[in-house]
Amino acid sequence: PWLVEGSKPPKKGYKIIPNDEFVGLGKIDVCVLCAACQSDCPVLAKRRNRPGPIFNVKTARFLLDLRDHDTGRAQRAVAAGLYECLNAEHGDCAVECPKGIDMERDVFKVVAKYAKKSKDNK
Repeated sequence: PWLVEGSKPPKKGYKIIPNDEFVGLGKIDVCVLCAACQSDCPVLAKRRNRPGPIFNVKTARFLLDLRDHDTGRAQRAVAAGLYECLNAEHGDCAVECPKGIDMERDVFKVVAKYAKKSKDNK
């Protein structure tokens, strides 16, 4: 996963993300890839062929970054199994992140929102 820019980078300085847009991104960008979520994931324990929580965290991170212009990122996350985590049989996500990322609020809902938006635009 990497940032897909839609325009040329500025000649001087950096592309600045406004503070009000950074709030959601800041919650997810604290991920240190410790993989605690991978070992706690009940879905991944049953279905090893799914990418797991780290994939979903990084997907949400790029969706919230205003500089990213990859319009198919959310749809690919859904196709890879994001909704396995949202399935009613699992209820609330049991994953505990040591950095405080709330998988349901900060990750699943973000990706689901963008997936619906990109599906509606087709």
